[in-house]
Parts: sequence; C-alpha cells; structure tokens
Amino acid sequence: NNIEGTVPSEVGMLSQLQRLWLPQNNFKGTIPTEVGMLSRLQNLLLGENNFEGAIPSEIGLLKQLSQLKLHHNNIHSAIPSEIGMMSQLQELRLYENNINGTIPSEVGMLLQLVDLSFAQNSITGTIPSEIGMLKRLQKLELDDNKIDGVIPSEVGKLSQLQRFWLYINNINSTIPPEIGMLSQLQDLLLDRNNITGTIPTEVGNLSMLSKLNLQSNLITGPIPTEIGMMSNILHLILINNTLTGTIPSGMMSNLQSLHLSHNRLSNSMLHLSSATSSLQYLNISNNLLTSFPFSENGFKELVTLDLTENLIRQNVFMFIDGLPSIKDLLLSNNFFYGSIPNAIRSLARMEKLHLDNNRLIGTIPDDVLSLVRLRELKLSHNRQETQCFEALTECGAQPYQGGVLCCGGDNGEQVCADGLGVEIVDPIYYCLTPGLHGTIPAGFTNTPYLQVLDLSSTLLKGNIPPEIGGLSRLEILDLSNSALTGSIPSSLGALTDAVVLVRGNDMIRGQNKNDRIAPLSLCSNVPGFDLVEDKTWCPPERNFLKAFYTDAKGQEWTNVTGWINEFNNHCEWHGVKCNEEDKVIKLMLGNGGLSGRISSKIVNLTSIENVDLHDNDLKGSIPSGIGKLVNLSSFIVSYNAITGTIPDGFDSLSNLQLLHLHGNRLRGTVPLLASKGGNYSSFISDCGSPSVFDSPLDCPSCTMCCNSQNECDMAEKKTDFGMWSSVFIGSAVFALLILAAPLVKEIFTSNQNVPATSNVASNEHYTIGKDSVYSFFLSTSVTAWIFAIAVLATQTLCFGFFIDEASLDFGDDRMWQYSFSCPPNNLNCRDNSDVTAFGWIFFALFGFFYLTGDMINGLKLVWSASKYGLSLKGFQIFLGGCCLFSITALGLYATVVYNVATSRSNVDMIFNTVILLFVNDLDEKFFASLHAIIPEWLEKTTHEIAGSFLGDVRMNVQYASANHQLRDDQTRRIEGIEKKVARRSNAIKTIEVRHTKLKKNVADLRTKQATKNKEMKRVIAKIIEQEKKVEALERFREQQSRKLKGIERNEVRVVADNKKLKENITRLEEEQAIKVKEFKKVEQNNQELNTKVETLESELRNLRAEMQSFVGMVQILSQLQKE
Repeated sequence: NNIEGTVPSEVGMLSQLQRLWLPQNNFKGTIPTEVGMLSRLQNLLLGENNFEGAIPSEIGLLKQLSQLKLHHNNIHSAIPSEIGMMSQLQELRLYENNINGTIPSEVGMLLQLVDLSFAQNSITGTIPSEIGMLKRLQKLELDDNKIDGVIPSEVGKLSQLQRFWLYINNINSTIPPEIGMLSQLQDLLLDRNNITGTIPTEVGNLSMLSKLNLQSNLITGPIPTEIGMMSNILHLILINNTLTGTIPSGMMSNLQSLHLSHNRLSNSMLHLSSATSSLQYLNISNNLLTSFPFSENGFKELVTLDLTENLIRQNVFMFIDGLPSIKDLLLSNNFFYGSIPNAIRSLARMEKLHLDNNRLIGTIPDDVLSLVRLRELKLSHNRQETQCFEALTECGAQPYQGGVLCCGGDNGEQVCADGLGVEIVDPIYYCLTPGLHGTIPAGFTNTPYLQVLDLSSTLLKGNIPPEIGGLSRLEILDLSNSALTGSIPSSLGALTDAVVLVRGNDMIRGQNKNDRIAPLSLCSNVPGFDLVEDKTWCPPERNFLKAFYTDAKGQEWTNVTGWINEFNNHCEWHGVKCNEEDKVIKLMLGNGGLSGRISSKIVNLTSIENVDLHDNDLKGSIPSGIGKLVNLSSFIVSYNAITGTIPDGFDSLSNLQLLHLHGNRLRGTVPLLASKGGNYSSFISDCGSPSVFDSPLDCPSCTMCCNSQNECDMAEKKTDFGMWSSVFIGSAVFALLILAAPLVKEIFTSNQNVPATSNVASNEHYTIGKDSVYSFFLSTSVTAWIFAIAVLATQTLCFGFFIDEASLDFGDDRMWQYSFSCPPNNLNCRDNSDVTAFGWIFFALFGFFYLTGDMINGLKLVWSASKYGLSLKGFQIFLGGCCLFSITALGLYATVVYNVATSRSNVDMIFNTVILLFVNDLDEKFFASLHAIIPEWLEKTTHEIAGSFLGDVRMNVQYASANHQLRDDQTRRIEGIEKKVARRSNAIKTIEVRHTKLKKNVADLRTKQATKNKEMKRVIAKIIEQEKKVEALERFREQQSRKLKGIERNEVRVVADNKKLKENITRLEEEQAIKVKEFKKVEQNNQELNTKVETLESELRNLRAEMQSFVGMVQILSQLQKE
C-alpha cells in the first residue's frame, strides 16, 4: 500500500490486538512506546517504511510476540537489551537500518529464535558468546556491519544453523574449529574481513554446505584435503588470500564454481576432471601453476576457465579441443605454445577468447570468425625476438622442409616457428622469429557481437580488413606494434565509441603511398583513436573544416570538390588555401549555397587571413573567440541571415582591412576597430535607417552604412544641415547689416527726418512687388502686417522642414536618399547617383532666373531705406527688404541641400527644384487668394500704399493703370494655376483609386471583425452558462449550510457521548494502574529469574570447561587413531 503518516499512540489501547501488519507503506516518525501495552500481540511487522528514532524499550513487554520485523527503515539507535524479554520470539529482522551500538548479550535469552538478521547496519563491538544459547536458530545474518573481534566458539552449538552470513565486517581472528559442528549449515559467508590463520580441517565436516566464501581475507596455508569431503558444495570461493601449496585432489563431485584466483597455489592440479564433471566456472588466475590436467569427459560442462597469470607450459590445442561447452577461455600471460587449430570452429558458444601474452605461432585461422557469439578476442603479444641457430647442432640433422621448426634455446627451452617465421640465412644457420604471422582474416561481419579485438604486438602483415568498421559494438580495437601495411580503412570512422590503436605499424600509409594521413572520419569521429593528436596523421585544421562543413550543411553546397574526402589533404578542398605549413590562410566560399550556421571551430584556424562567406543562407551568430584570429585581414559574411550581437574581439584584430557584415540581422554595437581601412568599402554594416530593428546597428568605425532595403551611403557624409542653416542665415544678416550702413549713417548724421508725405518719386512699391504680401510691410494696416508675417512664417517653416529632412543621420529615418549599393558579387560599393553636371547647370539657371530678382530687390530696398532717414517709411522699407532677401536666400539654400540629400537623377533635381520654388512663390499666391476673397480690402490697402509712396493723383492714375496691368498678369497666372490644378486633379483621382482599395481592405477588416464579434458572442454565452452554474452552486451552498446546522445539533449529542467515553477512559486508566502494579511484580519475578540465569550461566561455564577438556581428549584420540 501507500499509506502515509505516523502510527498513533492510541494503538496501545487495542488490548486484544494479536497482529499488527503495516509493511511496505510510507509511515514516518517513531514507533510509539504504547506498542508495549499490546500484551497479546503475536506479530509486529513494520518493515519497508520510513520509521526513525529508536526501538522503544517497552517492546520487551510483548511476551507473546513471535515475529518482529523492522527491516528497511531509518532506525538509528542501539538494540535495546529489553529485547531479551520476548521469550516467544521466533523471527527478529532488523536489517537495512542505521542501527548502531553493540549486539546485546540478552539476545541469548531468545531461546525460541529461528531467524536473526541484523545485516546492513552500523553495529560495532563483538559477537556475544551468549548467541550460542539459541539452539533453534537457523539463520544468522550479521553481514555488512562494523563488527570486530573473534568469531565465538559458542557458534558451534547452533546445531540447527543453516545460514551464517558475516561478510563485510572487521573480524580479525581465526576461524574457530567448532564451526565444523554445524552439521546443518548450508551457507557460510565470511568474505571481506581480516580473518587470519588457516582454513580449519573441521570445515570438511560440513556435509550440507553448498556455498563457502572466504575471499579477501588474510588466510594462509594450504587448502585442507578434508574440503573434498563436502559432497554437497556447489560454490567454493577462496579468492584473494595467501593460500599456498597444491590444489588438493578429489575435489567435490557436485561443484559448479571454483574461485581460487590471487593466491600462491603451485604445481599442477590433480584429478580435477572426472570428479568435477558438473563444474561450470573455474578461476585459478594469478597463481603459480605450471600445468593444467585434461582427461576425456573431464570438463564437458565447463563454461568459464580462467588461468590468467600463471606459469603454464602446454600446447594450446588441448584447451581448444577439450572444452565443448566453453564460453570464456582466458589463458593470458602464460607460456602456451603451438598454433590456434582450425578445430576452434567447434566451440560455437565461445564469447571470450584470451590468448594474449603467450608463445603462439602460425596464423590466425579463418575459423575464428565462425564464432558468431564472440565478444572478446585477444591474441596480442604473441611475438618473440629473432634467434639464430646452427642448423645441424641445434635444429636437427635433417634439412628444413617446411612446417614448424624447433631449435634449442639459450636456456634449454626449445624455440619454435612456423614457415613464415623461419629464415634460412645459409645452409648452416636458421633464424627463427616465433609469433603470430600472416594477415588479419577477413569476414568479421560474422562476429557482430565483438566488443574487444586485440591483435597488437604480433607479426601480422597486410591490410586492415575494412569489415572491422562494421562492428557496431566494438569498444577496443588494438592493432598497434605490428607489421601491417596499406592504408587505414575509412570504415573505422564508424567506431565512434571505440578505442582504436594502430600506432607502431611503420608501414601503414595514406591512400597515396607517400602520404601519412589517416581517414578524416577516423580523426574527427573517434576520440579514442591513438593518432588523433598526431598532427601529421590527423591535421587538426582538417577536423575543424569538417565541423564547418557539417554545421554549414555541406551536402547542400553548390561546389563540394574535395570536401570531406577521407584521404585528401584539406588544402586541396574547394575554397581552401593553405600556406607552406598546410595551415589554412583563406576560406573563400561566397555564393556557395551554404546554410546552417558558422561553426565555432573556425576560430581554431589561427593562421587564417581571409574569410569570405558572402551571399549564402547562413544563420545563427558569429562565433565568439573571433579575436583569436590575429592574422585576419578580411571577414566577409554579408548577405546571409546571421542574427545575434557582434562578439567581442574585432577590436583586437589590428590587421583587419575588410569587414562586411551588411545584409544580415545583427544588432548591438560593432567594437571600435583598430584599423582605419583602405577605402569607403572597407567596413560595412547595417548601421543605416530604416532597420529591421527599432534602432540600427551601432558602428562607429564603419566606412559605409546600409539599411534594410540594401541601400548604402558613406558614413563620412553624416551631416546636420540644420546647424548649417544657422550659419547661412547669420551670414545673410551680416550682409544686410553691411548694406544698411548708409541708413545707420543717415540716422546719426541727419538733423531732421524726411517728412512722411514726401513727394520724392519712389518705386519701392514696385521693388518689393505689388503682387506680393510682402508689400504689406509698406502699409500702416495691422491686418496687412499680420498677413505678411503669417506668410513669412509659413515659408520659413516649410524651408526649415526640407532642410531638417535633408540632414543625414544613420540612426534616424529621414528623407536622405542613400546613393550607394554594395552588391553581393562585388567587394566594392558603387555610387548609383545619376545626377550630372547638366542637372546642376539647369538648377543654377533655374534658380538664377527665378530668384535673382527677388534677392536684388531685397537688397535694393535695404539700401534705399536710407533715403527716408529715421522714419516709419524707412523702417518699413528696410524690414520689407530684409524679409524679401532672407526668405529668398533661405529658399535657395533649402533647394540646394534638399537636392543634395534626395536627388539621385537629373529628373529628381528638376522635380525637387520646382517644388521648392513653388514654396518661394507662396507670398504671391497668397496675395492672389486675397484678391479673390477680399478684393475691396486689398484694393483699399494697395491704394493706401500707393498713395503713401506716390504723393499725387497722376501717380494714382498711373498706379490704377499699373493695377489694371497687374490684374491682367494675375489673370494669366490664374489660368496657369488652373492648369496646375487640373494636373493635380488627375493626381487626386489616382489617390481616390487607392482610397477605393483602402475601403475594400477596411470592408475585409470589418468582415473579420464581425467574425470575431460572433466568437465573442459565443464566449459571452459561455460566461452566461458559467453564471448559471455559479447560481446553482450558491443554491447548493445554502443546502449545505442547512445540513451543517443539523451537524451542529449532532455535535451536541456527540459531546454528551464524549463525556461518557471519558468516564470509560478513567475507568480503563485505573485498570491500567492495576496492571502496572502487576508488571512491577513481574519485574521482581524477572529479577529472581535473572538470579537463576546467572546460576545457570556459572553451570554452563563449568560445562564448557568440561566440554573443552572433552574436545582435547577427542583430538588426542583422533591422533592416536591416525597413528
């Protein structure tokens, strides 16, 4: 179950409870002490929970308890001594906790105990001798603790014991001989302690024993011969001790596994054949054996044989031919000789074949590859030094006719070699090179489970079979230090998780005989390749370029000539150029169909000078660490889809002369570059407006800025014409002040003013323009002055707007037209402006003929103002001249700067000039409008100006005639305006067509809005439904409230019942007090019982002494019998 929480203390009130089973839950907290009140409890099972704290001492009051299971919890206290009071206890399981302290001696009082398990705790101290009193005990599990001291001899009294587990402790004594008295013992596990001494011969008396494990102790001496008497033993484990002597004869007939490794056993094994026909696992590695017995039908069931690290000198043939069921044959590090027989194909179950570090000769038979289950094949270090012998005296009298030749060695041993290892120097001398010869057999596709293939340090020649690369499970491939030739197969690059060792084969070359280069896939995909750090075999820059190819989706490139060829030099790949040291200095892959991203490995090409990746579809960001490329002079990634920010490092590239980042989606700031660049196309980025982002890229060092429309302009053109306007107007005012010098002089030198009614003939009215509102400055009418000032302000604002929009600010989207383009197929930007000298000449002529008159008239008025001295008329003439000159000059300036900013053709220049000169005529157009709207007022004002400046009637007549002429001129001008209006009407019609399309779009939007409204109605309907549900819930709440009132009435009754219950509890407490008194009486009885127990213990000590003397007599008798 998954019950959680704690066990309530009220459980102690269940006085009739006999079984409390709560295993495999999630109970927490401590075990309540009230459990001790369950006097009739027989079974208490609280295992596999999360109980903490201590085992309550009150548990000793459970006299009827037969089962106590508290295993697999978090109890972290000592075992209470009161546990010895549970006289009926049969099963005590406390394993897998954090119990500390020692084993209490009171455990010996549990005379009915059958199963005792304190395993996997932190118990310290020694095993109490009182444990020998548990006559009925069958299982004693004390493993995985911190118990030290000795194994008490009283253990021999546990006549019913079947399992004794004491492994992983700190026992530091000998094995007591009394252990041989455990006639029912089946498992004896004493491994991983500090047990000393020898294996007692009495172990042979354990006729029921099936498993004996004494590994990893300090046991010395021989294996007792009596151990062969244990006919039922299945597993004998004596690993990692210091056992000496021979392996005894007559081993157990039912033995299945025998572990004797890491001892000092010597000589040969005697009769370990027919008596061990059931043996499946035999490990005698790391000993001093010199031979291994074989007889017919001796090891038919043997699955694993491990004789590694011995001194065995036998022909390997007998091991191949006499083990039909073998899976793991481990014969490494011995002196086995002979050749591997073809009969090896009969070992169809073979999984591990270790024959390395021996003295094998001959070739590797193809039959090895018929072992389809083979997982490990180790044949390494089967090679000896060449020795030469006298043919007649040391190699036999007969001449060599082929096959195996044996000659006498220096130390009396024979040296043998097959035909491939025999060299006849002359008829007198034979030189033998023993070892495995020939080639590596082909056909490894038949061994798909192979994980380890070790053929190193042999005399194998020829090519490496490419099929080895198809062994997907291979973990280790060791072909090092042999005589292999040819090239390393590229198929080995598929062994991505394997260790591949080929070093020491001096005849291996690349695909071209003169090259020493390994396959690209092996260098880049297999980190366990032993030549991966060799810059000759595995040039690191080739791996970096492969990573670049992979990340940039090289399979989609338009030209991949040479790329990722397994054996080609990377300097021969398309777009790659290297220096004399095969270091990449150029990577030129512009317009090559690249996509994906720029690999971060590019920053490892430390000698690279030029990177050109323009006009592709690269995404991602520019790799960080670009500052490592100190030799970089050009970095071109324009016209891709690169995103992110500009990484740090560009500012440290002192050799950088070309940086093209435009046509991407970069943001942020380009660092201040160390170099100045060669021309205006050196440093280009998307620092112009409009940008794909809210603000364009910030590039203080750029020579060219481009915008999102791929239009560019030189960064040095950045200009604020608003500031120059102030300079221009200031210069104009200064010029006017110089021209007004006569007026100033007249003011300070004249003794009297010129009368306002002077009859001096004057043409000031004609000079300022009778058809211009600026003539109103000559009037005394306030209204006329307001009109004149309003027109002057309007023209000034218009010209100011054009001047402001003509300013070039790359961070602000204005009307400046970028004049350059930086095409993908050219490193240099080109000027697209078509404005010629003709356009500027036309502009100059147009401006001269159109504006010169007004500017000269303005200057004339300023000059002629001095004739009127310090008078109102003089001031009016001076002001009118200043306004006429200034507004005309401002119009000329605005026309010039606006043409500079926006005209990119002669037509643009003409168009812009006409528009701006129209603004310059605004004063006359306004005058014509007044003539049409308020002709009487205008005629009166005009007469007032004329009368003021002409002085007589004849002049008025002349003025009327001139006015008539003016009207004719106005009529002609109006006709011209009507024509312009007609043209503008056509433009309006075009706008109306666009407006119609816009209406259609609005109608479509309204349709979509109607659809959204319908959806909104459905949502509102759902909300109404929800509100109805809420109302229903409110009604339900009212019903619940009525029910709650009924419950409250019931609570009143419950209170009355509780009073009665408390009275009952009081009565029970009184009964409990009586039981406590009885318990005290029981304790007194227990004290008396303890006194009796002490008496019994003294008697037991006497009996033990007598038993020891009896055992001594038995030993003396047994010695006498032997004698």
